[in-house]
Amino acid sequence: MGKVVLNKKLTKIVGKFNVEHRLIQEGDRVLVGLSGGKDSLALVHILKYMQQHAPFSFEFEACTINYGMEDENYSYLRDHCQEHNIKHTIYNTNIYKVANETIRENSSFCSYFSRMRRGALYSFAVENGFNKVALGHHFDDMVESFFMNMFYNGTMRGMSPIYKTSKGFHLSSSNDFGKREATHLIC
Repeated sequence: MGKVVLNKKLTKIVGKFNVEHRLIQEGDRVLVGLSGGKDSLALVHILKYMQQHAPFSFEFEACTINYGMEDENYSYLRDHCQEHNIKHTIYNTNIYKVANETIRENSSFCSYFSRMRRGALYSFAVENGFNKVALGHHFDDMVESFFMNMFYNGTMRGMSPIYKTSKGFHLSSSNDFGKREATHLIC
């Protein structure tokens, strides 16, 4: 098994951030959106590290959303998670079909898929008893979302580090970290 070594500065920052914002606490069940990008992969490894070193216990599971498109292949994520003893589920949806039938003319598929993917994660979380959802967003993503909302939706809003959904669970993102930190998480 290839060992993942996390940067000590990063683990210290994450620990401090968690203490300050109480993102993960004793007994939490955390669902992590795992796309396969560097941010979400880094997040599952950080949570694995936290699980082994934190003075409290919590569970987490990685979840990859399958859009229902032909030739989607997530075997590399399944294998990676299995190799590192990270619980992982591939959640099958029909997002692609629904998008083709319902997206408004001149709308962005990227934005639409993002909302649908988050909705699928929320549904999976509720159906499986998770009380928190964690996303690998960082500060650069938050700035980008702010400007996309401003230009495309006419609203000035972004995503806070903790957002309590109407269904009663918390959505967390690591938005105090910049892209540089996310890129250099694993040394």
